Amino acid sequence: MKLKNHQPKRVLDQGTLVICLGIASLTAGRLYAEAPVIYSGPLVPVTPAAVLDQEQQNLTNSPSVFIPASEARRSNLPQIFRSGPLDVRPHFGYQFLYGTGIQSTPSISGATEIHTLTPGFLLEYGSHWALDYTPTLVFYSNKLFHDTLGHSVKLSGSTQYEDWQFGLQQSYDNSEQVLAETGGQSQQESFGTILNASRVLNDKMSADFSLAQKMQDTDGFQSSADWSLSSFLNYQFWERLTVSGGAILGYVSLDLGDDQTYQDFQARVNWRITDKMGLSANVGGEAREFAGGGTLFSPVYGATFQYQPRPRTQFSFGANSSVQPSLFQGQVTDTTSFTASVSQHLFKKFDLALSASFSMTDYTQSSGASNRRDENNAYNARLSHPIFKRGTISAIYQFSDNHSSQGKFSFRSNQVGGEFSYSF
Repeated sequence: MKLKNHQPKRVLDQGTLVICLGIASLTAGRLYAEAPVIYSGPLVPVTPAAVLDQEQQNLTNSPSVFIPASEARRSNLPQIFRSGPLDVRPHFGYQFLYGTGIQSTPSISGATEIHTLTPGFLLEYGSHWALDYTPTLVFYSNKLFHDTLGHSVKLSGSTQYEDWQFGLQQSYDNSEQVLAETGGQSQQESFGTILNASRVLNDKMSADFSLAQKMQDTDGFQSSADWSLSSFLNYQFWERLTVSGGAILGYVSLDLGDDQTYQDFQARVNWRITDKMGLSANVGGEAREFAGGGTLFSPVYGATFQYQPRPRTQFSFGANSSVQPSLFQGQVTDTTSFTASVSQHLFKKFDLALSASFSMTDYTQSSGASNRRDENNAYNARLSHPIFKRGTISAIYQFSDNHSSQGKFSFRSNQVGGEFSYSF
């Protein structure tokens, strides 16, 4: 599949492939937000070690209290495939699910077995560069669905020059998932690039800059190209508390609807409250103008609170509100979501992870009128056990209940199954 009207240009020369992996960019969060899927694929650990090292080194100042146990375990294992500064980390995942209420098209849903294979590899060059490639093969037992082959490529890197830190995130994704927004299998292709830079101004102040683009093509629906520029000024009140203010300016080109410009002004706080608690939050507003006329004003906010009372007990709570171009012509999605999760180590051998979420999505036109609202409740449970030192075997249960004002997009789905992952 090829992008229809937004062919990617070579915006990156070899000397400018830069990003600061330590910057928590709001632009990155905006551009890499994905449409909700009715079921999720295998969890294969592909986080670059360079990123993990950065998080561990900055743990005192970071609001992030914990790193996933599987990643911490993997980072402590010896590296087998190494040649000089190059490390090769193969990984593999297999997931089996039996699901009911999964939509093949709007108003039509069914039960099916889903077998998902995710072989791949992670290349790490030194401590600053990483490239991951993961193909995804999905097989369905129900003929309402068709088997798919997807690809995911992610490149990340970082470097430093005097008081500046630079870095790059480049991604390519090609997949055909069952999306709640479209009510069925939808093939998507996307290219994403984020360039970040950060500079220390004095012992209290620093500045973050980000330039990003994402091009997305969805068969049978609206395709888009999004370019944005962000700038934030940070002030460190004390070692564990940083407050920031800034703006994100962007332009969205659409192949079917009116092009859009947006201005997003936000304040944010990163607070490592104690060694066991951390808070990251942002609040602001967005003005989005449509080329055909009309302006949409929306509040934008997000917050994540983490609490780790014991080394293997973790709690997390989050809330988020954001505006994105819809896959439907002439609309944007205004989504508000709330999440809660807990993970607990049991009997010295098992890890139990539970999560619950609630989201409301309005499909809004340039006039401000909404012609569809989805309210979704989702619950997930996962019981995992390490196997063969580098592997994990899990039992999974997933539930999703979507009520839509357009009844054909409503569904109620249960999935139960198991998963195996192995990573060097």
